Amino acid sequence: TSNAIFIENANGVQFINSLQATINSSGKCSILDLARNIEIVSNTSYNEFEDDNGNIYGDSPTEVCNNLNAIFQSSGSTGQTPNITSSTAITLTVGDTLNYELIAEYGVGYEWDLSNVSGLATVEGNIRKLVGGSSLSAGTYNIPVKAINYYGEDSETIVLTVNNPPYNNTKSVLFNQNDYCDLTANTSNPFYRLNQDSATAWSVCFWFKAGSSNNQNQTLLSFGGSDLNNNGRVQIKYNAPKHLSTAS
Repeated sequence: TSNAIFIENANGVQFINSLQATINSSGKCSILDLARNIEIVSNTSYNEFEDDNGNIYGDSPTEVCNNLNAIFQSSGSTGQTPNITSSTAITLTVGDTLNYELIAEYGVGYEWDLSNVSGLATVEGNIRKLVGGSSLSAGTYNIPVKAINYYGEDSETIVLTVNNPPYNNTKSVLFNQNDYCDLTANTSNPFYRLNQDSATAWSVCFWFKAGSSNNQNQTLLSFGGSDLNNNGRVQIKYNAPKHLSTAS
């Protein structure tokens, strides 16, 4: 009822449904697992291939190879074409690594077109799995893929959306004596507030290494009006030598 094939080797019984038998110039037989692109039986004499009753699958290497492939072609499938069921829309944040696995009903072989994306690769031993992509810039990337069996194929396009992180890239700045960061006062800046109680709360996080200045009221960051006494302003300053940051 499983419509699959069992092959027993040194690793025990394997449940396989995507196989291909071949013979070499010396008449030795091998069996390739197409889905994982690995040999599960290598360089084996044809008379070692037996059915459950101990009967050899043929009287010659060629006959055994052909008979095995006839069995393989009717296994792992029920006359139905593949159907890709995993999501075709995946997301990634800039700098992160993708870990995606394609799932397809009745799939035997798989084919990716990675020509439009750099740094993505399939995993050795599992061609259905994609990893990498940490070098991709923000944007949308189309990745064509096919799931194939003996009755046809399913072709889909994986849409990979790479998003910028929810924070700006980390920057380091070297300040000169008494320098500070003066943010442009505009309504699009997250610091902007129409009035004291408007919009949502925000937080500021950064670190700095103090120099030799002994200024007791050194501004580090300023946003808003230029007149601290009469204009609304966010000001973060360093109170040397106590290493204390305050906001006003």
